[in-house]
Amino acid sequence: MPIEKSGDNAKLEFSASEPGAPVCACGGTAPFDPSYVTSTVPEDLQPHLRGVYGYVPKPGTEFSKPEWPDWTDKEAVAKAKLVRAEYHQGLEDEKAWVADMRQKGTSDEAIARELVDIRNKARLSKYPEDKLPMIFERNQNKYQNKYGPTYESLLKAYKTPDKVILAGTRSNTGMDVLCGVATVVPKAKL
Repeated sequence: MPIEKSGDNAKLEFSASEPGAPVCACGGTAPFDPSYVTSTVPEDLQPHLRGVYGYVPKPGTEFSKPEWPDWTDKEAVAKAKLVRAEYHQGLEDEKAWVADMRQKGTSDEAIARELVDIRNKARLSKYPEDKLPMIFERNQNKYQNKYGPTYESLLKAYKTPDKVILAGTRSNTGMDVLCGVATVVPKAKL
């Protein structure tokens, strides 16, 4: 059995594939695999037999809006999963960049400020051109900035530059479950 790594989103060396398929261990030479196991169902999701990966967003939550994929449509979710895997590769690249900057002696504040901009640009680059107006509107309503959160707003929420960096290098578990990147397995079964 794989060993759970520490962190909010405990990541295991597993690879999820088709819905219902067994979770398989991956070797050290395997291509990048963002999949992980979480022991809790995100609050904004509910189990549903028609959900491609067994879950759909609860009514009225962010990912239940019509502009997001139909989480019961295998083709739409397969496309979303590919984008999500690219997003996770970007997160790994950002973590490596943070480590490199720290090794060079860059302050956490400088790293956090730049990371916020990098994350906003990376996030926006994953959306098709026709979805950007919806994303800009969402960001403006949520962050008062059409490009996403600002360093100042994140510092207010997380209190320290280091915690802004931590927040900037983790993903949304709900989206990961919907896309099949994360698999929900209750702790008793881990």
